[in-house]
Amino acid sequence: MRFEKKIKHIFKRLIKLPNALWKTPQTKENLDILKSQIINLTNQLEQMEEKNLRMVDAIGAMIFGMNNSLDNLSNHLHEVKEYKDKVTCVDRNLKSLDIDLSNIKIQNKDIRDRIEFIRKEIFFELQMNLRKLKVDFQNSSQHKKFKILNEDKLKNASNLHLNVGCGHLIKEDFINIDNRELPNIDIVADAGSLEFEKNSISTIYASHLIEHFTLYELTDSILPHWFSLLKEDGKLIVLAPDAQAMINAYYMGEIPYDDFREVMYGSQEYDGDFHFNMLTSESTIELLKQVGFSKVDLIAEGRRNGLCFEFEIHATK
Repeated sequence: MRFEKKIKHIFKRLIKLPNALWKTPQTKENLDILKSQIINLTNQLEQMEEKNLRMVDAIGAMIFGMNNSLDNLSNHLHEVKEYKDKVTCVDRNLKSLDIDLSNIKIQNKDIRDRIEFIRKEIFFELQMNLRKLKVDFQNSSQHKKFKILNEDKLKNASNLHLNVGCGHLIKEDFINIDNRELPNIDIVADAGSLEFEKNSISTIYASHLIEHFTLYELTDSILPHWFSLLKEDGKLIVLAPDAQAMINAYYMGEIPYDDFREVMYGSQEYDGDFHFNMLTSESTIELLKQVGFSKVDLIAEGRRNGLCFEFEIHATK
């Protein structure tokens, strides 16, 4: 702006110069001043032109740089688009894999269920065959295990009350039965092969006995056999370790681990001293109902008896 004002000022003076020349003597001094000003003006114009050329070159270089930047940005945007497309493709593949994985999990579950079904079927067949062998063995004349030791007590009993699996705990008014020939035992027999007439027994008392059998043996053999021996309105009395109470007592620190293990698994000192089942009052009541007992009463649960906590259940046919 300052340069433009200066140019305008010089031109104004040039316009006034002719009038001044007419009015004043044409002296060499005035002409020299005018010449000097024209030369100065020419130099300034040349400088201005050179400066403008440099500015144009700079602007051109700037535009060229911006074009390159725009090209690079365009390339980056293209790469980003390609990357986005790849990410989208990967995401679709992951979703597809997730669906495939879910299908595989379902198929694996079906396969596991099928294998478990086959396993149970195989073991069922094995147990059935073993049971047949066991029955054949017990029914053979030389291996039959039902030995009456006290015939008079058995004949004189008006109502038969059986104390099955009694061990050394004898009940006076009961026929005491164990699979070992112990003192004061009346009959030596297995709990699942009691040779009495069906519907002839008034009471079967089994204290801490049913835990010595597997669930299969209880549901398939022992409990149905006892049920068939009882009279109508006959009673089954069972006492067994209360697994729920034992677990709670161990968790609360009321019993040591050794007592907990012995009660749950037996002392394991001889054949027949092993526990093969973990029972609660609730699970046992359900078993007895499934066998066919019409009335099942819980007498006690979590009752302390020596090392263990026990339950007592009375079931009526």
